[in-house]
Amino acid sequence: MSYSNNIAIRHYRSILQRSNPHRSVPVSNATQTAIVDLLRRQPRTIAELATALNLTPGAVRAHLANLEGEHIVERRIARRPTVGKPPTMYSITADAEELFSRTYPAAFAALIDLLSRKLRAEELESLMRTLGQRLAAGRIVAGHTVRERVEGALELLRELGTPAAVEWGELIHTIRAFGCPLNTASIRHPEVCATLASLLASTTGLEVRDHCHRGDRARCRFELGEVGRVADASGDPG
Repeated sequence: MSYSNNIAIRHYRSILQRSNPHRSVPVSNATQTAIVDLLRRQPRTIAELATALNLTPGAVRAHLANLEGEHIVERRIARRPTVGKPPTMYSITADAEELFSRTYPAAFAALIDLLSRKLRAEELESLMRTLGQRLAAGRIVAGHTVRERVEGALELLRELGTPAAVEWGELIHTIRAFGCPLNTASIRHPEVCATLASLLASTTGLEVRDHCHRGDRARCRFELGEVGRVADASGDPG
């Protein structure tokens, strides 16, 4: 049984819980972790899972229903030649599979390390801002008012795996994220935070300054306001 898969399931469920605190998310258990282990290797039927885990089909079906409801597992009708009704196959969803992989954060951090050796700090920050603009491209945030655009940006952050909340002010609004999706790289290279700042600026049309806490239990914090007002209202000239 994979310990890393168990941790990933817990993390995936914690994201769901933070994005919707009224949702009931059951605690991960050993059986569901074992099911995920098997399905990551190849799609399987309920009968195949029951045999592999020495469980009844009914018990497997109950666990799969839980995992389906949380978008960790999905079902589809098999296309392979069979006699009679085609079997229903279960597999891991694409979103969950990405979460289980630890390659992306490590690869991104390594890439930033390489770039930092070739670029000056201001050049790396400029590149990260361009990356944020590219992430925002094609993602339409509906709304004409500032409140509508900021709330749309919050939803975009949730889609990227970073639940967040906003504190509304007269001139300056503060977005606090529950975690940091780029923490692995931003610990050594704070310029990376410009990626999310640029994404928020592109989707809201506001000026954005980052005041993120990096390191253990990293938390993103961004101040947003009309262009030219953020520095004045926050007392931060730079």
